[in-house]
Amino acid sequence: MTKTTQEFINEIGEAARKIGQEYDLYASVMIAQAILESGSGQSSLSTHPNYNLFGIKGEYKGESASFYTLEDNGTGQLYGIQAKFRKYPSVKESLEDYAELMKIGIASNEDFYKGVTKKEAKTYKEATAYLTGRYATDTRYDEKLNALIETYDLTYFDQAVKKGKRVTKGNVEVDTYEIMNPETKKTAIFTLPLEEKYVISSPFGYRGNEHHDGIDLAIAANTPVLASSDGVVVGTGFDPSAGNYVIVKHSNDLYTNYFHLNSISVSLGEKVTSGNIVGLVGSTGNSTGSHLHFGISTDMWRNYLNPASYFEF
Repeated sequence: MTKTTQEFINEIGEAARKIGQEYDLYASVMIAQAILESGSGQSSLSTHPNYNLFGIKGEYKGESASFYTLEDNGTGQLYGIQAKFRKYPSVKESLEDYAELMKIGIASNEDFYKGVTKKEAKTYKEATAYLTGRYATDTRYDEKLNALIETYDLTYFDQAVKKGKRVTKGNVEVDTYEIMNPETKKTAIFTLPLEEKYVISSPFGYRGNEHHDGIDLAIAANTPVLASSDGVVVGTGFDPSAGNYVIVKHSNDLYTNYFHLNSISVSLGEKVTSGNIVGLVGSTGNSTGSHLHFGISTDMWRNYLNPASYFEF
């Protein structure tokens, strides 16, 4: 299936936000560059097995891939060359390596990209102007980046995610998280779906060539699974892969997904409030060991977001 630009933003947006905060970079600029350089994650360079979202040349830990590319001679005229590009194990390393490049610059000038940081560039437009003719030879690079930032409202990712107040859920105090739907920009308050202690047994992201669309929280069978936020149950049943599942739609139009349940405690169409038990932890479907697969998505069964970008697990 061809990935849309919005789906690509959903995939990398929160990771870019975190990295932007850590490296003092505009996540909006980072995302816009990834869209432009990778064709919204569709180019051969940006997909398996290369995962190079930013068109960064050279090698990454000894790995590279050769591609034909067009360069601008500085006057708007294009010419073609065969170039070596960095090859990454996953998009995560691509995002992190981009930030490192902005931090350390190039061999001949460690301050080469210094002007792109928030400390130096007071607006994202100053950052994109600084990159033009420096990161890319395209003389209209900043215009293209600015258009993407404005079209997709990417400045949303330039602010840190705010953790909310602690509330009582069941028998314990838990943190709340204000989560915004990256498509609708609606917000709602969420909490983690488990009260008991768990271990992350598999994170969100690629496992070999397959993408894991949630986070696996290993915990004893029959542990209560709690609704992460107020909402309506829009999906229950059994799936050969997900096992017994519950899907809840929330007021900000995000969906939370609870898979591999031992049993289901809610019915289709039922309204739930944060902390209601939706089921019990199990190992049904395509599962090894007792755990909760917890997912967040902008649509049912597709467009999954990384839960670790929104919650502290």
